[in-house]
Amino acid sequence: MWDNLLRSPDPEQFRMYEFFINARSIRFLNDQIIIPVITEHIDYNGFYKNANAQDFWLKSYNFLMIDIQSRKTGKLFGHYPPIFRKKNIPTFSLLSFDTKSDHVYCSYGADSLIYVRDHHGKLLKSIGYAASSINGEYPETETFEDYSSNRIQHEKKYGYYKRIKVVNDYLFRSYKKDGDIGYGLQIYKDDDLIGDVSFSEEVYIIGYSNGCYYGVLPVNVDLEQFRIIKFKL
Repeated sequence: MWDNLLRSPDPEQFRMYEFFINARSIRFLNDQIIIPVITEHIDYNGFYKNANAQDFWLKSYNFLMIDIQSRKTGKLFGHYPPIFRKKNIPTFSLLSFDTKSDHVYCSYGADSLIYVRDHHGKLLKSIGYAASSINGEYPETETFEDYSSNRIQHEKKYGYYKRIKVVNDYLFRSYKKDGDIGYGLQIYKDDDLIGDVSFSEEVYIIGYSNGCYYGVLPVNVDLEQFRIIKFKL
């Protein structure tokens, strides 16, 4: 099986994938565990601009379901949005997702849209508004070495969308602005953007308790302090 997949990559095969550690999330959805995945094939990926790169962005899957009761692998679902087929921009292919009720919400670094899927993985709709401080002029990379050596520099220079969190009736999405002008937090309710707040550092929403929402800022390593914000909507 491995030899066959090495010679003839097949994005429909579970064995083509591994846990996508950059997504930093595993979620429940009803009786399923939702795991972000990415292909581990040396040739079939978008980190090299080769014959398989566009096919990777078009056909490779983002998520894998595991049935909690049977402990068996379920279906693969979710593909990268069209923006990644136009330019080879793996630096901004970071995805973030969350689940609520019967839905999966997914956002990608280079895409202003948020994709909403049902518990079967079927795409229901897309929502979302572009942040004015993200121009989207992302540079292509053609080799893994190019990606690896320029990733941090490109992330600092260009704005991109980061993490999402669904709490109660609200969806929060953090993002980095262009250059050194800071970060932002979009707030959605009923598919509409109702707030866009600027921060000097990234803030990530973690939950709700007793009428207030909570978020965290980066840990202050020098002072050994966690920094938590508390607010109402």
